[in-house]
Amino acid sequence: MSKRKMMKPVLFLILIAPFALFAKEAQHEKLNVIFMIADDLGWMDVGFNGNKFVETPNLDKLASEGMVFTNGYASGPLCSPTRAAFHTGKSPATMGINVPVTKGLKGKTPGAYPMGGDKLKTKVGQRDIRHRLLPAYTNTGIDPQEVTIADCLQSAAYVTASIGKWHMGLSHSDPKADPREYGYDINIAGGDYHGPPSWFSPYRIHSLKNGPKGEHLTERLTREAINFMEENKDKPFFLYLPYYQVHSPHGAREEYIKKFDHKQTPDSKMNSIYAAMVMHLDESVGLINDYLKKSGLDKNTLLIFSSDNGPLVYQRAGNQVVPRNTRLTFAEPLRGWKGSIYEAGTRVPYIFKLPRVIPANSISQTPIITHDLYATICEFTGVAVPEEQKVEGESLFPLLTQSKALQRTSLFWHNPKYSWSLNSDILWADRPACAIRKGKYKLIYYFERKGERTLELYDLDNDQGETKNLVSDLPEKALELETELLAWLDQTQAWKPIDNPDYDAQYDSGYLPKRD
Repeated sequence: MSKRKMMKPVLFLILIAPFALFAKEAQHEKLNVIFMIADDLGWMDVGFNGNKFVETPNLDKLASEGMVFTNGYASGPLCSPTRAAFHTGKSPATMGINVPVTKGLKGKTPGAYPMGGDKLKTKVGQRDIRHRLLPAYTNTGIDPQEVTIADCLQSAAYVTASIGKWHMGLSHSDPKADPREYGYDINIAGGDYHGPPSWFSPYRIHSLKNGPKGEHLTERLTREAINFMEENKDKPFFLYLPYYQVHSPHGAREEYIKKFDHKQTPDSKMNSIYAAMVMHLDESVGLINDYLKKSGLDKNTLLIFSSDNGPLVYQRAGNQVVPRNTRLTFAEPLRGWKGSIYEAGTRVPYIFKLPRVIPANSISQTPIITHDLYATICEFTGVAVPEEQKVEGESLFPLLTQSKALQRTSLFWHNPKYSWSLNSDILWADRPACAIRKGKYKLIYYFERKGERTLELYDLDNDQGETKNLVSDLPEKALELETELLAWLDQTQAWKPIDNPDYDAQYDSGYLPKRD
């Protein structure tokens, strides 16, 4: 157990594992758990959700072997908030982790997070004249007092490993950047990195030894994961496998890129390098799934696959292999992209597999969210959620075993920052906002209480592309959801943006409503 927990005794209760009722022939007394989470992989970046250009035969096969959620969501539209939500079972709003953790985070006042985008960047201490609001402050990692899912399983005699991206903390020496401080026995390739310094060895990752020159990072992480499982196959284990794919810098093996170059047509909406990165990811998922089958561990392993947020549709950064403003992928029929409160920013792929327990080739349309996984893993493994860990997610066990529906009716998101536009004439495509989904309706609440876009209401059953704002047509429904959303913000004590006294009205044109 990590040092931060030694001063705080924690009582864990081990229950009779519910899955044992369904899998009496399980090889081990305790269920193994693997969570594979991709980085920036969009809902439409996989074949099983309808992408015809990319090639994901292994993910498609895994989907056919388990349950797919068509309305599965990330806890936030950006990486660090979602990763923290998984580990704590709480929403990013509750934890105060509102944006990706970066070295630019300084101070504890609104506006301390620097806005992105070259000349648009606002440095801490400088007057910000381009934003109507000063975005909310964010914490730089998980509070040491949180009992993470890794803590929970480690205390139940699980061997725990984090192999891949961590993305919390401000430096290598920051304890918040080390997964071993949060219940993991092993940390391979984790730290404060938002993306890999290199996809090929030498990696320049302080927590990963370099391999042979030219070794690919994703392939290396997969080998490390298989080695971990092989070494611990006679013990219960929890493997957190957060791949860096498909985050920038964008790059892949040349032969993979050429494969998709040959498939390109004038109508293609996916960059060959990006598609090759997805192929790297898919092959690694296949190797993990194949190992589990060959070793017999698949019968006793809950395998979960998802992503931390939606896709980066266009390249934003300069000095990259893929030039700035080049299309990387597409999100249609969903609206938005990574960082957006619209569906493409938060709706992500989900697969759950556990033979003889979770029905194969099954689909659920029930909305779920990343911080549901804490309670879900606890119920499947029979490890009680610690009493002091007030999780906000709900166990998906009833859905996955098709025994009953969930109790909750609403999902919430908090995104109190600006998101860059793809159009240089419009500075901010998505403004500080929060959202609620209840049944088929989704309401977006903008913290800027001026102009045309303050509330947006959509019927996702009939308009998943969020094209028709129904606020004027359904004012009572809009008021109902707004009231519930604002009450949730108060309940979570969410940090909110504040008015910017230095805002210059000459930038009003940068806030015109924008479809994409």
